[in-house]
Parts: sequence; C-alpha cells; structure tokens
Amino acid sequence: MPTAEQPVKEALTQIETERRVGYADYSEIPPEIQAKYKDVIEEMRAKGIRFDYKDPETQHFLHWRKNLSTNQMDELFGVGRSISRYWMRVCGTPHRKRIEAIGERARMLREQRPLPELKRPENAMWLALLIDTEGSMGWSEREVESGKYHYIVPFLGVEMLEDESKKTVNKAAYFIEKEARTQFPRSKGASYRVLKTWGGNAVAVLPHIRPYLDKFKRMAPLLETLFKHRTYMPRERFDKVITALFGEYIPSKRANDIILKMTEEEFKILIQKAEKLANE
Repeated sequence: MPTAEQPVKEALTQIETERRVGYADYSEIPPEIQAKYKDVIEEMRAKGIRFDYKDPETQHFLHWRKNLSTNQMDELFGVGRSISRYWMRVCGTPHRKRIEAIGERARMLREQRPLPELKRPENAMWLALLIDTEGSMGWSEREVESGKYHYIVPFLGVEMLEDESKKTVNKAAYFIEKEARTQFPRSKGASYRVLKTWGGNAVAVLPHIRPYLDKFKRMAPLLETLFKHRTYMPRERFDKVITALFGEYIPSKRANDIILKMTEEEFKILIQKAEKLANE
C-alpha cells in the first residue's frame, strides 16, 4: 500500500494498479471473504475455473451458474479494495472527509493524466464518433454507505454487444487509459462489452473529443463548466444548479435534447449562467 508521504502521482499510479489487479490467487482472499463464498470457491477449484477476474469463462460461471452480482464478484476478487483502504488510512474515519479526499484525488488524477493517445486528432475524432453514435455522456448519481450519501458525477461510456464489438470497445478503453469489462445483463440475455468512466477521468477526456462531437457537442462544454472546480457534487446542491439552469431538475439525457435545440445565443447565456453557479 502507498503511504501518505509518497509523491501523489506515484501513489495514484499504485492505487490504480492494485485496484485493477485485485487478489492474485485464492491464497490472498481474506478469511472472512473465503468463508462468505466458501461454496463458490470450492466449486471453482473442483471445476478448474481460473481465478481470473477478466476471464470470460470465469465471469460467465459466476454470473450465470452462481448468480453473483457484479458487486459480489468485485468483493470475491478484491477489486476496488485498495482505494477505499488507502483513503480511510490517510483521512481517518469521518466519511465526508474521505469523500472530499476522493474528490481531490480525482481532480489531481485529471490534471496529471495527459492521455497521449487522444492528442492524435484521428484518435480523438474516432472516439468522439463512437461516443456520439453508440455511447452516452452526462451526469450520474453515485451512492455511498448504502445510500446515506448521494453525489453527482460526470460520466461517459459505451456499451455494445461483446460478440460484435469487443475490439472496438477495447480500443476506446485503450485511448482513455481505462479497462473495459464484460457484463451479463439478465434482461438482455447476452454479454455486453462495457466501458464507463466517471469524475475526473471523464472530464479529462472531454477537451480532446469536444471539437469532433455532434450529438454531445453542447453537453461536453456544459459538463466541463459545471465540474471545473470539482469532480463530484452533493446531490442537493446539484439539484439546485440544474433547476436554476432548466427550471426544474432533469436527467442529462433530457438536458442534452433541450440544449441541442437552443440557438447559439441561448446556449451561450446558459453556459455563462452555469459558469457563475460553478464559481459559487
């Protein structure tokens, strides 16, 4: 684990690496997790299922045969454990303080990640086209401590059928230095390749693809303005900001439909108002 004395960039790099890797093998699973998933682990070993979070066969077995949710698979493989433990140690027990630290971490991450692949216009143009045609962009609510706290963060992502588009989604993930994942939505009956990024990571992508966007050509500058000083916002405050801009709280999909129909002058006024609200 990184210590608070390490340089910020080095610490963030180590945290991100550990978050992606999770536990190396069965021997690293903590006793309490082994006890919780005892039957699952025993069956995986008996059937020779690889202890590999990214392996499609492993994901299919756990999701369809054992009915584990994505959060349960994260817990079993230890994905995400390093970030929470690190910030708990650095910031102490007050939850709101940890949230502030995580927001600061996201801000630093945004400023320190140059995304070199997106500096090439052809790559930025390719990603913008993919987001416009197959992806989504806007704001999303995140809950922590079982819904005790609600925060709004910017996001962008792509979700496509894995059989048809795995290489495409993986390419997008490579450009933004994130990892795509395979998901098995029961309601859709097929596996999907999914790439989603939130907070500072999402905001870091926007300046690169903004010049080439069409469907989201106005959503991108709106998100950059609203989240220019922070990479998350308490739900209550964000509700007031959106209400001030649109007359009522609306989801980002509806907001995008509205701003696309605005004249240039109307949109300019909206951005100026958003700038003022972001600075308050």
